[in-house]
Amino acid sequence: MHESRLRVAITTSRFAIAGLAILLASFAASGVRTATAMPTGGHGGATSVTSQTGAIRRSILDAITKNDPAVCTDLFTDHGIVDDANALYIRGFNGPLTQDPGQARSECERVHSTDATPARSLVKIKRLTITKNKAKASVEVGVGGTYQIRLVRDGTTWKIDAVS
Repeated sequence: MHESRLRVAITTSRFAIAGLAILLASFAASGVRTATAMPTGGHGGATSVTSQTGAIRRSILDAITKNDPAVCTDLFTDHGIVDDANALYIRGFNGPLTQDPGQARSECERVHSTDATPARSLVKIKRLTITKNKAKASVEVGVGGTYQIRLVRDGTTWKIDAVS
């Protein structure tokens, strides 16, 4: 009886491994990064998806929670900073909408220099997908709601390029 259970467990494991291999192959074919290495921005080495995921998560968390006005320049594209400011305004936190990256960046710097950012523990990254030099995340921010964030890789830095 014990030998029969062992045979079933081995057979089940083989099917599970085969299924996992098929799943990983279909992810790779679709361009979605899995646990394989992916090249960095021209440094000749390879960086694991795990470290890319960590870098993206840090960029998102720092952009939302860090009390340092430099994040407004370092972690946002011009388009991303305008989207960020407008996403906050639309949800009723501040003043009028803007299309000016300079004005949006100034507002961002004001918020990030006055300890007005949410606590890191209130920010949850619910879903993250990486495709080459782009990433998408669904981010829940405490009572502020859920935001869809797109990022682009600029050299070795992931920057927020869109917020909705």
